[in-house]
Amino acid sequence: MNIKYIFSEGRFLLSSLSLKRFSNAISALLSYVLSIISHRPVIWGLPYSCSIEPTNHCNLHCPECPSGMGTLKRKRGEISLEDFKILIDAIKHHTTFLTLYLQGEPLLNRNLAEMIRYASEERIYTTISTNGQILNESTAKEIVLSGLKKLIVSIDGTDQDSYQKYRRNGSLDKALLGIKNIIKLRKENGLSHPLVILQFIVFSTNENQLQQIRELGKDLHVDKIEIKTAQHYDLSADNPLITSLEKYRRYKRGPDGNWVLKNA
Repeated sequence: MNIKYIFSEGRFLLSSLSLKRFSNAISALLSYVLSIISHRPVIWGLPYSCSIEPTNHCNLHCPECPSGMGTLKRKRGEISLEDFKILIDAIKHHTTFLTLYLQGEPLLNRNLAEMIRYASEERIYTTISTNGQILNESTAKEIVLSGLKKLIVSIDGTDQDSYQKYRRNGSLDKALLGIKNIIKLRKENGLSHPLVILQFIVFSTNENQLQQIRELGKDLHVDKIEIKTAQHYDLSADNPLITSLEKYRRYKRGPDGNWVLKNA
């Protein structure tokens, strides 16, 4: 258990809470519990966690991502700073958490740092997840000074060969440099945020690198290492990316040999 990380995240959370946000979150959580107990929908309060996608464009071609695969059904685009501010003004009184990512690379929106700053000025806990390819020193400085509380960087391989098996068109060195830039600039500016999370999604191509990724995270001085299971769209029997490690797999073999969700 990473006590230092838990303490830091808890401190950032407390700084984001107001009486109105706290009472709203309690109402929402209580209604959830009552819905389970009563077996009927009970709705109190408003969402205390919201997600806004800065863009659905991406600079990589990850084979299990609709954006990377080019199978996204939605129109390509990005949210404007003006529309973002309208949304924040509408939700700021009840929203504690804001995630600024979904199926695109958020850093491709040139207004991202200003968006984070606007939300942070309203004491909203902001998080982004990135592939780290464009976290050069200039961009990293903007992100560090924006007030961002949590930064997740995907590193799905400890060498370029395994990394690019999933992060196609990506450079491991660029992603690692991005992490180093953030941590260096955070220290230089005397800040404790953003918390830096190294995210490792387990595939067949990197399942033998679990110990190496933990060592890499320690060497980089990240705040937390998250080892995650992958969501797969291709559930055919011969999908070469699905890991053989059951602990890190969401799927099991179905009667026909194809993959199905374990809890389906």
